[in-house]
Amino acid sequence: MRRLAEEPMFSPGTMVEVSSKINEGEVVWVPSMVIKEFKEDDEYKYIVKDKSFSCEGKKARPNKTVDLSSLRPIPVSVDEYQLEENVEVFLDGMGWRHGRVMGSQERAIGTLSQKWYFVRLESTKKQLTFKQSDLRPLKVWEDGVWKVFNSLFSLISDCIS
Repeated sequence: MRRLAEEPMFSPGTMVEVSSKINEGEVVWVPSMVIKEFKEDDEYKYIVKDKSFSCEGKKARPNKTVDLSSLRPIPVSVDEYQLEENVEVFLDGMGWRHGRVMGSQERAIGTLSQKWYFVRLESTKKQLTFKQSDLRPLKVWEDGVWKVFNSLFSLISDCIS
């Protein structure tokens, strides 16, 4: 069921993620905050501010206006991931990118142990190491609800049917 244009979804101050295309069309989800919501041509639009550029030396990007199809709420993380599981990883403090778990390992940091994952980025096929807190399940925000991402093939076939 599609949301009606009259139903606003994200109010000012809400933390969201905004889709941004990079590297030959790869979609990265950038943490952002809704600044303002307004209606234009019977459709809700949102002015958002990036929250990912907090590192010194990097300039904050200007606020931008997006429609509802470019926004999603922030999904939840889980405690453990399985081999070959599709995930999103937070890369270089810039946004969430699609990857696949290729392995894991426990690492001791002082007296604490932390789980790290080897993840192959789907766009570049490069394998990188991420701490558990930088991973989350890959889900698709569709029609106002989170849906489990099974495979790129199932995502494409859902779009065609």
